[in-house]
Amino acid sequence: MGSERCAVLLHGFGADRLGWAFNRKALEALADVAVPDLPGHGEAVDDFRDGGRETLLTQIEEMVTKHAGERKVTLFGHSLGGGLALGFAERNPDRVDGLFLIAPVGLGRGISRGFLRGFSVLTDSPAVREAFAKLVANPERITDMMVARALEQLDRPGARAALVAISERLLEEEDAYRSAAATVAEAGIRRTVVWGEDDRINRFDEDSAERFAARPT
Repeated sequence: MGSERCAVLLHGFGADRLGWAFNRKALEALADVAVPDLPGHGEAVDDFRDGGRETLLTQIEEMVTKHAGERKVTLFGHSLGGGLALGFAERNPDRVDGLFLIAPVGLGRGISRGFLRGFSVLTDSPAVREAFAKLVANPERITDMMVARALEQLDRPGARAALVAISERLLEEEDAYRSAAATVAEAGIRRTVVWGEDDRINRFDEDSAERFAARPT
């Protein structure tokens, strides 16, 4: 709590807090940083409830309050984490100083159903590498440690069932994530979005990006 600036980093579906390992140190020079595991992921498998958007948002609100107190917060979010950051901002606009989003749910052409439904059933290294190859521009940067970590996380008791529930609810509720993006844009909350032009999980959509970037009238 030594800085007036406060940041919370929300990872994507199937990942965990270590996904921010290369960003965290730089951000800690600028702000108090919290990097939680999302419910149903990493060390938070036991915190999983029903996987629905509203439940996840309530849990994130609890995380943010615990970390930031009364301070405003900048939310960094990737994919599912980005969609949840948008949802938090929709519900709590006065608590958000800004958003930094990487290919967030709620923008783009829609999450790949095949990826979401296939991730929870990965059981061996070649299958994990094939799945991860869809997430990166250069598959050669996928390390043995990354693959082993993914399998370790999937084999936690309850992890696969949690991911199945979260993925199904995400597909059912994707329109609610889109609505949150529209509300955030209209509210004029500061926001930055980063997107890979060859994203294969949630393809970039120029029209939705332009609407999100537009200033409210």
